[in-house]
Amino acid sequence: MAYLMVRTRVKDFAKWKTIFEQHATTRQHNGSKGGYFFRNADNPYETVFLLEWDNLRTPASSRQTRLSKPF
Repeated sequence: MAYLMVRTRVKDFAKWKTIFEQHATTRQHNGSKGGYFFRNADNPYETVFLLEWDNLRTPASSRQTRLSKPF
């Protein structure tokens, strides 16, 4: 198993979370086994998520695709 941990800040948490959740099926089709989602108690606009993948190549290629598309 491979893990991808992402820490990010967002302007509109509710909007960001909705978009993140809408992409769950896409992540699953690309090999994601699910993961955990955290929100900073001291800064509600900072999020951290830890996703489990079936191999190291899949999260890297999936991340490159998403980085080109802003939230």
